[in-house]
Amino acid sequence: MSAPHTQYPPLYLWGDLLGSHPHARKFRALLEGLIATHPMLEARHFLCDEREASGALHGRETRDFHLQSGNRGFTVATEASEAELRRIERVIEGIVPEGSAVLAMAGPSEDPSDAIRADLPTHGEIILVDPGYEGDGYSLARELSRQAKAKQIANPIDVTLTAPVLGPSGYAADGRAIFSALDSEPNLRIRLRPLRYGTIASDEDPDFLQQVVVASKRAVSKDFIAIHLMLPMQFQPDPEARLNILRTTWECDRLPAEWANHIDQADEIWVPCAQNLQSFHRSGIPMEKLRVIPEAIDSQVFDPALYPRPPRRSGSTTRFLSMFDWSERKAPDVLLRAFGRAFARDEASLSLKVHSSMGMSDSEIQRQALAWVQSGADRAGHASPRIDWIQGHGTPSDMPAHYAKANAFVLCSRGEGWGRPVHEAMAMGLPVLTTMFGGTQDLCGAQSVAWNIPGRLRSCPPAAVADNPALRDLSWFEPDEDALVRRLREIHESPDEAQARGKRARRHVLSRFHGLRVGQLMREALQTHAADPGQTRARTHLSVGPSAAPRLLLVEMEGPLFEASSYAGIHRNLARALQQESGVRIQLRPGAQAQGLV
Repeated sequence: MSAPHTQYPPLYLWGDLLGSHPHARKFRALLEGLIATHPMLEARHFLCDEREASGALHGRETRDFHLQSGNRGFTVATEASEAELRRIERVIEGIVPEGSAVLAMAGPSEDPSDAIRADLPTHGEIILVDPGYEGDGYSLARELSRQAKAKQIANPIDVTLTAPVLGPSGYAADGRAIFSALDSEPNLRIRLRPLRYGTIASDEDPDFLQQVVVASKRAVSKDFIAIHLMLPMQFQPDPEARLNILRTTWECDRLPAEWANHIDQADEIWVPCAQNLQSFHRSGIPMEKLRVIPEAIDSQVFDPALYPRPPRRSGSTTRFLSMFDWSERKAPDVLLRAFGRAFARDEASLSLKVHSSMGMSDSEIQRQALAWVQSGADRAGHASPRIDWIQGHGTPSDMPAHYAKANAFVLCSRGEGWGRPVHEAMAMGLPVLTTMFGGTQDLCGAQSVAWNIPGRLRSCPPAAVADNPALRDLSWFEPDEDALVRRLREIHESPDEAQARGKRARRHVLSRFHGLRVGQLMREALQTHAADPGQTRARTHLSVGPSAAPRLLLVEMEGPLFEASSYAGIHRNLARALQQESGVRIQLRPGAQAQGLV
């Protein structure tokens, strides 16, 4: 995993980069220095005046230049040199997170702020540079960076983050992203209390482990805000913290009744998506206590340019990829039956990277998968397509290589708190086919960035409730198998559209759900609380479950919980039984002593 961006802020460039007037010439001169000193730049308004675009530029030597920006192409007359044009192309192809600062050229009597706000409704600070500046572009670029650093507050906000950041679970992936985003914010000082869910073998990236070690030893003041990333049943507020924030998620239409008293102890709840906001509020949580903070992705790790692959041609084999926990919520039965129906042998293949938190062996998973594929193929009357198995867990930075080998990604789960594999696939420029219920609706909500698997809400079935009693009386999303078959065929038969949609998907998620953008949202939320040192939050009792008993018996359980072993299964069943007992509160400590980091 890469080191966080802490040195230079991402910038939108707003102004004329192609014209002949002093603003444009100075902007082009500055651009060379900006590219050398700022890792993230994006031109959002760059064309010269229409009068100049249509002909000669004030008698200067010009030439026509075709510039492609997204789906729009422009041919303009410009005096820019070949080297300047290459730099302009580079920043037009860049992707900067929404809300970034804007750099524009403007003389002392000019104020383009209204025009900038109209072009960029979600932006940060507007920085105006006088085109009459002296010196070279490198010197000014360094000075702009110095000024940006000088505006950082002298006393950072102290935060403790208790979260799983190690291992292969979805919560650990969210924990890594939140920790990296917070740790990259210079206005925040983070102390990490790392957890690890389960003992499933998983290597760790050495550079990220070093970040974890450093942050675990960091001292913070006594005036701190505590963020807890965990299941509500594990949550215990820190009595020393000014404010306790619970970061959690859920995949159904409402919350389990037994979560009420645990969630009630949090001063604020961070959820990753709009559907969670509604389902938590529908369960009785006041809206003012809820805040949407999406998950993040690191564009330096998930960069398709590092893993070039030739475009797929019409008629060739389509390589699909899917990654998930082998459970009923992930709907592997629907996916595999549909895949067997959709494709005959050699038309397409499906690579599966799966594990079982419920303790199923690899051989049993593969036997069940092949039976479902064969049943779909028998129904369609053709030979079944190939299924490939990706073994092992690997490090988080190993993941892009798996996406790079695929032509498309599919996930047809019955609900996602966020949908981390979908996010990663989109960041890698893959066309994505998924149900849009939960976080995937936020990820894929923009027009034409993904294929949607329609479906309907239905009650969680008895078998799922038997595995997880928290699902009792709740509903989740049931994907439409027939529609899934049609969408799979559409991706296979439309390689050009699939490739275009994958490119749009990458721009969409890296603009809205980049680590820098999410870190900014968290910083703004924490600064709101830190602005008033005497701030207190009233705790409203929730109505989603029974009132707390006057006296509670606290039971601490430590041991394997999410791994694939019989001991973990016994531990899970015992924890669920105790959760059903009134007057008993469970504090789960699932393998927290990870690599001596806690």
